[in-house]
Amino acid sequence: MASDLQDIKLSIQQMPIDKITPIVQSAVGDSSAVVQAGWTVETMNAVSFGTGTIGFVRVGGSALAESGAVNWSVVIKAMELNATDKQGQMASPTREVAAFESGFFEQLNGDLRAVPCHGVTRSGDTVLLWLEDLAGSIPHPWGRAEFLAISRHTGYFNGSWPVNAAPKREWLERDFATNRPQALIRGGWFNKLDKPAAARVITDLSARSGVTGISEMHNGYKAIAASLSALPRVVCHNDLHAQNAFITREAENLITYVIDWASVGLGPVGMDGGTIVGGAINWREDEARLIAEIEGDIFTEYLAGLQDAKFDYQRDQVRLGFLSNLVPYLLYYVIAAIEMPNGVMSRRFSERYGVEGDDLLDQFALRLRLFKPLFDEAAALARQLG
Repeated sequence: MASDLQDIKLSIQQMPIDKITPIVQSAVGDSSAVVQAGWTVETMNAVSFGTGTIGFVRVGGSALAESGAVNWSVVIKAMELNATDKQGQMASPTREVAAFESGFFEQLNGDLRAVPCHGVTRSGDTVLLWLEDLAGSIPHPWGRAEFLAISRHTGYFNGSWPVNAAPKREWLERDFATNRPQALIRGGWFNKLDKPAAARVITDLSARSGVTGISEMHNGYKAIAASLSALPRVVCHNDLHAQNAFITREAENLITYVIDWASVGLGPVGMDGGTIVGGAINWREDEARLIAEIEGDIFTEYLAGLQDAKFDYQRDQVRLGFLSNLVPYLLYYVIAAIEMPNGVMSRRFSERYGVEGDDLLDQFALRLRLFKPLFDEAAALARQLG
């Protein structure tokens, strides 16, 4: 099986029926289902920046089950494992595959669950994860109810797996390689703040946003990143933004299904909850405004989830962990503004917001105005607890 997505699609279309049958039986929940020949394979328009991700395809067809003829579909995440894929890196396809194969996700007993995996197939360095098709989930962007639900579900998930209960398996990253705040420092992004254009851009952002202290944010940021090693650790997804989560309604309850477990490991309590907030402010303007309005309620629900899991916590520690994965995004806006128009970050935000030039700067300024107080709160907590 080659690592080219078109070759992968062809190999799936030509897959022997006896090989695909167990996967389909798992997907339809009937071990006696008979797969009908002629399944379809379609490329999905799903963007992934994940290390080793080749692409996504949806496979669908029909089968004869005890209940009669049924349609089935699964989503395949195609990944390539190679020599540069190390257990200690931030996002590891090897880690994700091992986590799915370990049986750990079947132990999750709350309303946050890993997307069901119906099979894993390998050919050389290429691995296919055959995942549940979640096309019927509540569409993005979410409203208040969905954000509050996922936050409580996440609190329960994190609180159920403190460090002393975490599985002692090689795939579970224990050294906090997934420390995103620290990664921004290690990546040399702050060097952009020393460029001649930086002072002018920061002055412009300050004027547009009405926010002061932008040029000093990197000092507070470093204090926040340094403080995280002292916080209680729990099993975290470590990339739990809304684009990696799907919410479904089952028997009048909201259930959260999560994909992309390539960064799963031990991290500060609160961090997953804050990623939900931080990730959401990077998309549509109305979503950022909603998050600004309900951020306090989201945090309250996260604490309620910890309480449901009987996790013993100190509020300020959880609050610092929660805010710590929100604050990197605010620095991204400053750095993206400095590197406009052709930098990696500025191009990415321009594509997301559908604007450029002054309109893009206004989007950065809006988010700084809405969320800089949370940055200041995090910096104060870091200095207090550190």
